[in-house]
Amino acid sequence: MRGKVNIAALVLSVFAALSCSEREEPKKLNESILFNVAVSPATKAEEGSDAVYPTDTPFAVWAEGSDGTVLLDNTPCELTDRSYWQPVGGMLWPRKETSYLFYAASPFGRASYSEREGITFPDYKLSEGIDLLYTEPVSSNNKHWSNGVVPLEFKHALATLRFSARVTSMPNAVVTVKKISLNGVVSEGSFSSEPKASWRSNDVKSSQTLFEGKAELSENEIVLNPGTRQIPQNALVQLKLLCDLVSGDAFLLDQEYEAYFVLELNCGKISHYLLNFSGGEIITIEKSKG
Repeated sequence: MRGKVNIAALVLSVFAALSCSEREEPKKLNESILFNVAVSPATKAEEGSDAVYPTDTPFAVWAEGSDGTVLLDNTPCELTDRSYWQPVGGMLWPRKETSYLFYAASPFGRASYSEREGITFPDYKLSEGIDLLYTEPVSSNNKHWSNGVVPLEFKHALATLRFSARVTSMPNAVVTVKKISLNGVVSEGSFSSEPKASWRSNDVKSSQTLFEGKAELSENEIVLNPGTRQIPQNALVQLKLLCDLVSGDAFLLDQEYEAYFVLELNCGKISHYLLNFSGGEIITIEKSKG
């Protein structure tokens, strides 16, 4: 009797082993911390830019756990051979059920982080000539996202200014723009992403040349400045226009005109202004909607 029981048990164990071998093994989650990076398409910084983060620009990441542990602290990230980004040298997810809050900023070395203000770009000068990118906080652990990859969508902290011009009601005149400049533009400030993305002016203003060359105006709008990065602001500025005006036998060379308007620039947005010129004066400066 005992022998029969042992044979039966052996047969059952063999079937059980075969059954287990036929099952698909569960997919193992990626243990490495990886980032899938993009740039918000609604906040393109320049004409012709797309939503792909530049592969040659390292960025910094901060991550703190719900239990107060710091996982990443101003850690530089590099591109892997699989089109993901990772902390330099690689890092594994901690083996515990802790949710982490991730912040990121670009370029690496220019930003700071605090619980009260989020990502900050302190004392930025427009003359630095670099684009500033940040992310809103992303809560994640290795089981909350596909295969342990955390999505980071960067937004632009700076604004973009675009300028165009046209002539109206001057059918017999030729207007050639040589230079457009702005005076009183805020050129230094500090950025913080929380509680809402905003800038604080350092009360430093400057003059900027938006266009220099030769552009003959017509009744059709001509873009003179396709896009320059600016610090977001609402400021009264002075526009100066240098142009040649030819009408009949009159040749008026290097004529200077000026006008004042409120320059409105917002984080991550393109502000497009249209200058209307007629009868030897600047009639209006219009801001396009959107």
